Amino acid sequence: MERVMKAALLYEGAKELIIREIEVSKLNSGEALIKVKATGICHSDLNIIDGVIKPPRYPHILGHEIAGIVEDFRPINIEEKRFVDALFQETEGRVIVYFYIACGQCFYCLRGEDNLCLNFRRIGFEEWGGYAEYVKTPIKNLIPLPKTLNFNAAILVDAGATVYRALRKAKPLPGTIIAIIGVGGLGGMAIQIAKTFGASVIAIDIIDEKLIYAKKLGADYTLNFKEIYHEDVHEIRKFMKKTLDISYVDIVIDTVGSSSTINLGVNIVKRGGRVMLLGYGKEKLLNISPIKIIYDEIVIEGSRAASKWEVYEVIQLAKKNLIVPNVTNEYKLEDVNVAINDLRTGKILGRAIIKFD
Repeated sequence: MERVMKAALLYEGAKELIIREIEVSKLNSGEALIKVKATGICHSDLNIIDGVIKPPRYPHILGHEIAGIVEDFRPINIEEKRFVDALFQETEGRVIVYFYIACGQCFYCLRGEDNLCLNFRRIGFEEWGGYAEYVKTPIKNLIPLPKTLNFNAAILVDAGATVYRALRKAKPLPGTIIAIIGVGGLGGMAIQIAKTFGASVIAIDIIDEKLIYAKKLGADYTLNFKEIYHEDVHEIRKFMKKTLDISYVDIVIDTVGSSSTINLGVNIVKRGGRVMLLGYGKEKLLNISPIKIIYDEIVIEGSRAASKWEVYEVIQLAKKNLIVPNVTNEYKLEDVNVAINDLRTGKILGRAIIKFD
């Protein structure tokens, strides 16, 4: 008799997911079956539902921030068997799933940058993800989840590690002033991780409730985007000086990625400063003037997800209690469409997760 599981399925053209019982995927050599305990709900999932990102086939199962317990595995060699055996000894099989399935052979993989692999597939994007009771993954993608952390740590694989990579690339020093635009899943983690670098943090959002939340996470200053945004850079600088006694910032972490947020970032960053882009929406072309970017030698840099070793480093920060997964909302699988609508309408302060028994 075939094993079945509940899963939230996305059908082509649909705006809501349908809960159905389907067959549990069979394992190939080198794969493990994970009993899912928690899956993060990300804005990328909205982009898949809206057709901005298209999976290769339908129905599709979303969800790339996954934590759970290894239930079965088929090692391809003795090293993989030893790795899983050690997992059970160390964490009782508790894992976070690294969602980039990399080839291990291209230029980027050989440099340890799995997230830039030329031949990647991603769990929750090209492959079925964690909006289900079970998910299969390559054994090499399993990351031990320390017993001291709960399954909310699922979000560290993306919301945590993505901002960690961007901050690491921006090279902040103690005392650096960092503006974080967008206080959500990524922005909430960015505030905490920026503080571990010794930075001063300005959190910017359009929702006052999120700015209050940002303060609780450790932001030194908060600004409402609607108050600060202006086409005239001098007006922005004047407002910042009057409100915060700060005229510019050293680094901008933009978790939104719209024309207006990128322009704000360019206008508040210092000469030679960096604007790191982590998020994006439906805009295919951005309306940005190059003049200030050229005159002030501003660096605008994209940053995509994180390598596997960067995920390990973020987990260590959580293990040392330097950061906490900013999960603010929990839902059952049956309520996944409520969760998605809450994310769309700005009702989620930090990160939402689907919690499994």
